Amino acid sequence: MVKYLVENCGADVNKENKDGVLPLFHALVSGKQEMVKYLVENCGADVNKENNEVGNEALYYAMRHGKLNAVKYLVENCGLDVNKENENGETALFIPVRYGNQNIVKYLVENGGADVNKGDKNGQTVLFHAARIGNEDLVKCLVKNCGADVNKEMNDGDTALLVAVRSGRKNIVKYLVENCGADVNKEKNDGATALLTGAGSGRKNIVKYLVENCGADVNKEKKDGETALLAAVKSGKQDMVKYLVENCGVDVNEENENGQTALSNAVRYGDQNMVKYLLQNCGADVNKENENGETALFNAVRYGDQNMFKYLVENCGADVNKEDKNGKTALSIVSGCGEQDMVKYLV
Repeated sequence: MVKYLVENCGADVNKENKDGVLPLFHALVSGKQEMVKYLVENCGADVNKENNEVGNEALYYAMRHGKLNAVKYLVENCGLDVNKENENGETALFIPVRYGNQNIVKYLVENGGADVNKGDKNGQTVLFHAARIGNEDLVKCLVKNCGADVNKEMNDGDTALLVAVRSGRKNIVKYLVENCGADVNKEKNDGATALLTGAGSGRKNIVKYLVENCGADVNKEKKDGETALLAAVKSGKQDMVKYLVENCGVDVNEENENGQTALSNAVRYGDQNMVKYLLQNCGADVNKENENGETALFNAVRYGDQNMFKYLVENCGADVNKEDKNGKTALSIVSGCGEQDMVKYLV
């Protein structure tokens, strides 16, 4: 029928339907190899049509639907460049990785010349994608068969290990650490390690593994002074806080280099449940001073959180008359900020 329409009726093989799809793409998706060859070799079907988002569309359709023979034909007979980038800097290899098609991945690397360690505009390689979705077989394929670099960094210093941690893929974390030599203490540009990433993402089972099996440092700080405990507080992960304090010996009243404690940060973020938990279950000191003589109460004032302020004073014994090193009290700061409701409450 196709041959008749083309040769007898003058049908245009490069005319798109309303969705921008060419007849060639339908042939690729349906796996009709002879039809693909006929359209390309006899009818001049356009194999080079591109889309900014996905790159070469013929390759995209063939790979998305797992048509290995079609991919081979396009690469070997039509000379399509598998390392050509789309607008995001992604090459053809990203597509079968995204859809979990190992056979096409192996073919592109082993026979098509695809660069497994080529990153997109953010420096993210296909291994990052496989780690994120938790496809262990695909991760193994990329590392063992394709030579993927497990310590390759994104532009911000992120690694496949950190991606796996953030995504909660413990199986990938264990494989990368135990079988591939991934460095658990490797830092991003901001100083974040696997443990800090896990604590902030609430991945308790992974944090536990990193601490108990890999010797990760629970007191390590990012460049901005954030520790695993502060990261857990920031994200409101009480079970993570509990594990770090009760099982890892983290001092709940320990200050980072910026004078921040778990309690002062919880107050800053307005997380009353976390504040209550830290005070009642972890032994946090409500009147602990930082290097400037300020207590957690000063944060409630500074951020205008009247409910937090009242809770600390009425339920936690916060000292409203406590002075910082400049002789300022909560009242003097409130007065200067124009928080009239707080002023009325204090006086």
